[in-house]
Amino acid sequence: MRSFSSFNDIRFSAYRTAMKLRTLQKRLCLDLTSLSDIISVFEEHQTIDSPNKNIDKYIDITEILYYLQSIFEKTSNEYPQLVNVTLTVDLALNWLLNIYDL
Repeated sequence: MRSFSSFNDIRFSAYRTAMKLRTLQKRLCLDLTSLSDIISVFEEHQTIDSPNKNIDKYIDITEILYYLQSIFEKTSNEYPQLVNVTLTVDLALNWLLNIYDL
């Protein structure tokens, strides 16, 4: 994540932001993770029942870890050489906790 400072030389902020988001996406293996896998994990754990339902459920950190583990294990099954599940889960959890200031 220290590589973000190298993007500060990019002149336009939209391009600079896009490069930072793309780097984050690739580092967290989110470019390899399909949306259908993410949805299936939440459906398996009965977090969501229907697309029209209002989702305002509190999820504690242990549940977040469980969801992330399940999501990245599915991704790892598709790309075993590219995804280190333990590292990716740790990075994603750290990122989420920093974003939501928990």
